[in-house]
Amino acid sequence: MTERNILFDYISENEGGYHSTAYETSRGNGDWTVGHGLSLKDETVKSELAKRGYDVDSLIAGDSKITYKDSVMIATIMMDQKYNMVKDKAAKFGIDITGDKNSYLAMAMIWSSIPGITRR
Repeated sequence: MTERNILFDYISENEGGYHSTAYETSRGNGDWTVGHGLSLKDETVKSELAKRGYDVDSLIAGDSKITYKDSVMIATIMMDQKYNMVKDKAAKFGIDITGDKNSYLAMAMIWSSIPGITRR
């Protein structure tokens, strides 16, 4: 039996999979993305990249690439952070998004909380 992260799978699929080099989003507004849809404007993403020795400007210039493993790790950290944020916000309205019953609601809330993500 395997364990899957449906949110990670959904975001990865929507972002066209894994991209080792940075690319500007289709909006052309200076929002650069790398890995599995990691916005280089997101503070968590930038912090985690720096911890792993990446330089955002170097990624944008194409002088460096993100590894698959680092992309997965950073995406997981970012999604966990967003999950906790939306879980706390929902709780203020008496809504419990934890557990299997509300997993798709949690996924939708996390998806909508990620700035710069491509929504198709």
